[in-house]
Amino acid sequence: MDMPCSLFAEGHRQRRPLSVAVAAFSLFHLVPSGAAFAAMIAVTAFNAYMAWAQDAELLALYAIVGGLSTPLLLSTGGNHDIEQQQISEQRDS
Repeated sequence: MDMPCSLFAEGHRQRRPLSVAVAAFSLFHLVPSGAAFAAMIAVTAFNAYMAWAQDAELLALYAIVGGLSTPLLLSTGGNHDIEQQQISEQRDS
């Protein structure tokens, strides 16, 4: 695989804002989940744009991994399924 080192370094540099958003939400509790989710979506969109603009498959891979890992990294472990809640409320009444 012949790729310039600058793309590899740029991919790692683009990963830093994702790590900051996760740390601000889950480790330090500085931002709410919605703000962290919006920040991670913005970073993922920027990574995807940069991959498209530079025609770089490695950056596209970082964007895909970042986008797919966003819900996993920001999960609180709670189940917020509205449909299940409505069904259980109907049974109780």
